[in-house]
Amino acid sequence: MPVMFADYDPGTLTGFYVLLLGGIGVAICLALAGVMALFKERRVARGFLIAAGGVFGLAIVLVCLAIAFGKTFHLL
Repeated sequence: MPVMFADYDPGTLTGFYVLLLGGIGVAICLALAGVMALFKERRVARGFLIAAGGVFGLAIVLVCLAIAFGKTFHLL
């Protein structure tokens, strides 16, 4: 497996993992929002949709920071 890690630029693999976890968080929030909408709980569903947007935005910011810090400080 060391060959696989050698193919990525510094910070890119960390950014990929952060993006993967953010996608899982968004999927969970959207699924919960759908369930709450089926139960006619509109206020809770709206909260889950807002949370999904927040998780998505935070994931994008953290991916950019991971790649930028990895390239700036040459971290692996």
